[in-house]
Amino acid sequence: MRHFFKWLVSCSLLLAVSVPSYALRCGNRLISDGDSIGKVLKRCGQPTEQDSFQVELILKQGDVLAETRFIDVTYFVYAQSSNQFVRVLRFEDDDLVSIESKDYGGKSSDSALCKDLSSVVSVGDVMPYIRYRCGPPSREKRVGRRVKRIAGSSQVGQFKDQDVFEWHYYFSRDDEKAVLQFVNGRLRTLYREEIEDDD
Repeated sequence: MRHFFKWLVSCSLLLAVSVPSYALRCGNRLISDGDSIGKVLKRCGQPTEQDSFQVELILKQGDVLAETRFIDVTYFVYAQSSNQFVRVLRFEDDDLVSIESKDYGGKSSDSALCKDLSSVVSVGDVMPYIRYRCGPPSREKRVGRRVKRIAGSSQVGQFKDQDVFEWHYYFSRDDEKAVLQFVNGRLRTLYREEIEDDD
């Protein structure tokens, strides 16, 4: 009986560490932080949706600007089946740095479901995940670059450039449109406004 109890504890510990919360299982293979884009594609196949952005990274030592450089940020969305969570993978350059679990997958996108956007998407969601949920926007435009002062910086010229995009969703028999604004690929604001002649 004592040996059985030890065996049971060992199995429980093994199961607890076999699939960490930051991992994704593709068939019988595991994807986790540090894996390359190529390795993820080989093990999991093409993602349901994906997008890439270039982001400026500011490195500071205390209040002094030490280095500024650009990194490539790529998001993969995997919606494997209706009984599995949708996973959003973030890569920086070629390395997987995070895996986020969303709602259950296996659904086809439907813009009608997104008429009440706040019940479907949230601030912080990434562009490919929203495209997966709501389909492609009716209109997409690059608004420009937003210049933002680094928090706590007292040095002139320490700024961060951020790409700003807007998506518009139009709904039939509706005099309003949903407007989503993204900064560096992440949803920053969403609201509804009356439809006028767009530029």
